[in-house]
Amino acid sequence: MKSISLLFTLLITTLLAACNQEATPPQDQASMSAPPAAMEAGKPELGDWGVNLNNRDLAINPGDDFFRFANGTWLNEFEIPADRSRFGAFDILSKQSSERVNTIIQDLVNSEPAIDSMEQKIADYYQSYMDVETLNSLGVEPLRDALAAINEIDSVAELVQAFGRSQLDTTASPFGFGISPDRVDPDWHQLSISVGGISLPDRDYYLLDEQRFVDIRNAYHSHIIRMLDFSGMEDTDLMADAIVELETRIAETMWPRDQRRNRDLTYNPMSYADFKAAYPGFNWDAFFAAAGVEGLEDLNVSFPSAMSPLIDIINSTSLDDWQAFLAYKLISNNAGILSEDIDNENFQFYGTVLNGIPQQRERWERGVMSVGSLNSLGEALGQIYVQRHFPES
Repeated sequence: MKSISLLFTLLITTLLAACNQEATPPQDQASMSAPPAAMEAGKPELGDWGVNLNNRDLAINPGDDFFRFANGTWLNEFEIPADRSRFGAFDILSKQSSERVNTIIQDLVNSEPAIDSMEQKIADYYQSYMDVETLNSLGVEPLRDALAAINEIDSVAELVQAFGRSQLDTTASPFGFGISPDRVDPDWHQLSISVGGISLPDRDYYLLDEQRFVDIRNAYHSHIIRMLDFSGMEDTDLMADAIVELETRIAETMWPRDQRRNRDLTYNPMSYADFKAAYPGFNWDAFFAAAGVEGLEDLNVSFPSAMSPLIDIINSTSLDDWQAFLAYKLISNNAGILSEDIDNENFQFYGTVLNGIPQQRERWERGVMSVGSLNSLGEALGQIYVQRHFPES
């Protein structure tokens, strides 16, 4: 749910020229920290010429299994780092980018950038992210006003506005939208509205009775209770019941994954007027106005058959349940910039339970990524990177 800033677009575009093979093994730590000068001189980032032949398993006939022939030794011998769920060429280059960007940030932190400059804002944000002692002392308090605002929602009209503000308020909404090139006419951009609001990866996690899904649902329920407990709310077990039940109902409206990936089924453009007529019972004008969308003339409906059932769910679910839903999403979505106990609980579920990652990445690396995820700071940092390493570009 977070945008990727120009910073990382610039870095990845530049650094990935050497290789696009995901199964390439990492080099040693010294080479991972190598300055961009090696790249500027024409030296590949990986191997001697962009491919590491030591990955091969020469016992495999390439005509039988070329992937194993090319990557078998790496697959058999390499141990994925404890803070990753996967590790390949792209991950190596991403780590190199983070190290190089961190060098820039440290230079800004140790300098005296002009007051109110982007350089100062980058340094201040990064230092506040790294100030774990202060974050631990604050706990959930930075969210107290936002939690109070959620608790004050007393009508469906206000709930609709809260859904519209969800991207701004870092909560969630059963309806999500984004803007991208029109897939039929890429000279135009188009707003697409879709179905969202669930926290587990897919509808199957809510609907299937296989033991692994049952275990994950139980773990999710317990996780919600612990996250809401950080806020001091009462009856958090009942709130967790309501959230899981609500997300299950949302999941029932969602299309299976194969249909969601069908570019033809998910392309359903229509005028905004026709859209409102097709899906009554929800104040679309208020929703988009709260999100800051003005002058909408047409849009794409990604999952047409899910829209009306979801409107029914919105209108038939109690405000108390929606408030619990929004409160949990607010805490969860901001866990990485709250106290360590909140952050660690969030990672334990989403990182370890769902993805099998034993430990979090080092905080400095997450701090770099956090700066980069903020559009204005990430873009400014990307420009500094280019100016420093590619002054002639």
